[in-house]
Amino acid sequence: MSGAAPPPNLDAAFADCTRLARRTGKNFYWSFLTLPADQRRDMGALYAFMRVTDDLGDDPDEPLDRRRWAIEDWRSRTEAALRGDSVDPSVAYLAAFMDVVRRRGIPVHLPLDVIDGVAADLAGPQAAPGEPRTFFETAAQRDDYCYHVAGAVGLCCLHVWGCEQLDGTAREPALACGRAFQRTNILRDLAEDAATGRVYLPAERLAQFGVEPADLLGNGLDEIRDGEAIRHRLERLLRCEVEEVRHEYDRAKPLFAHVSPHGRGVLHAMTRIYGDLLNQAEHAGIDVLRRRVRVPAWRKAAAVAGGFAERWRP
Repeated sequence: MSGAAPPPNLDAAFADCTRLARRTGKNFYWSFLTLPADQRRDMGALYAFMRVTDDLGDDPDEPLDRRRWAIEDWRSRTEAALRGDSVDPSVAYLAAFMDVVRRRGIPVHLPLDVIDGVAADLAGPQAAPGEPRTFFETAAQRDDYCYHVAGAVGLCCLHVWGCEQLDGTAREPALACGRAFQRTNILRDLAEDAATGRVYLPAERLAQFGVEPADLLGNGLDEIRDGEAIRHRLERLLRCEVEEVRHEYDRAKPLFAHVSPHGRGVLHAMTRIYGDLLNQAEHAGIDVLRRRVRVPAWRKAAAVAGGFAERWRP
């Protein structure tokens, strides 16, 4: 008898993915509810693959070298699976996602691009917790990062939902949508990321407003250097970021014309939820450095209801 590992039980693998998405995808999972069962199941597998990828690079309990090794190993496993090699049945999330890649025609470079984006977080010298440094020098570098960790994910999603002209007129609004979502996350997590040593606003943007990375920590905000002057600079910086991200949401609007009715529903729900998160960050102003803003469950439910209505819009 062959010593090869038995094929994974795909039904069990997909069920594991759905449980992970339900447990950890506090914003994404709500939007999946607008999809028919087969697409909802596939989105759970896609989410699980992305969640595992992100967690491998972001586990604070693991030493940096160990995380770098883990993400390289995950990339090797993913490359092998994309080539058609058998998947270790113990890696249920990967087995389910590979089935989605095959059936939905997801280009093989997209999941690898996502892994490369997470690996970029681990490259080079790491700042110490509480001593933040800027991760990017320019907006172009930030946008490249947004493509890898959000835009490529969005393109995978569009293959599941059904989308026309993914290599044509739909591509730019799809990438704008990814930038909008990721930059919304960056605003929400400013203080939390700074506490771990990371600032995802470009250095050129901070310099434009005379803000230092340490100013984003939020701790002792009332006593930070320069008193009211630095508070004013921070407020101007945050307003500028919110305005730019709103423009990204506007650039993403043409995407609705390219997706299937089911895709319009989930895209509507996701855009509403993340748009509300941006609104919360805007209303919080400088307090976004003191507390993590959230979208209430009732507003998420309203976004899902709007998504169902969007599916039937002519």
